[in-house]
Amino acid sequence: MKTHSTNMLGACRAAMSWRTSGTNRALSEDNLLWAPLCINKGNDASRIPFIYRQPLDWTRYTAAILNSVVSTENPDDAFPDLMPSEEEYLRAQLMEQFSKGVAKRFQIVSSNTPNAVRIRLSLVEAKSNIPVLSTLFRLDPLGGAINLYRAWRGDEGVLLGSITYWVEVHDALTGNLLLAYVGRGFPHPFDIMASLGKLTAAERGTARAPQDFLRIIEHKG
Repeated sequence: MKTHSTNMLGACRAAMSWRTSGTNRALSEDNLLWAPLCINKGNDASRIPFIYRQPLDWTRYTAAILNSVVSTENPDDAFPDLMPSEEEYLRAQLMEQFSKGVAKRFQIVSSNTPNAVRIRLSLVEAKSNIPVLSTLFRLDPLGGAINLYRAWRGDEGVLLGSITYWVEVHDALTGNLLLAYVGRGFPHPFDIMASLGKLTAAERGTARAPQDFLRIIEHKG
């Protein structure tokens, strides 16, 4: 199956809009969502809410080409409280962290080979910490109870920043789509250090992103 990144990025934003709205509208290529992308009903749904993957033996691939994709259709609300320089910083952090993670499993190459995948990565949305309140809410008894519940569910902490990103993996030679998903990166709800600083939680989300990618292709959890 071949596809185009611009369509996939649009599907990613549509998926997140659907997830936020909580409605039961149909998911389809023409209406809301690129058709093969499915709602993830697994235990990792809070971090990987939507996914498409082919059943295959990933050990056949030993090399990877990693590309950063920047959409030309960024909505105004994708980075509501970030300066352009902060957005670019998080984008660079995501690419750097992902490169390090991918290099643990694949040889990073620059040209197509029979055993290579092409990974396209895009930062779709980022939210910053709420100054002061994000830290106080980690210490407050009520906030602690709420965050305890969110930690049990595997969700992000209240008032903490996060990132939403898109991963798309193709066979480098054939162009066939092997894996695509909407990913969300955020620290543990009780990570007080992640609440300090405007971008700290979002930064930690970029570090979590490659961990989730490797887990997915290794079929863990």
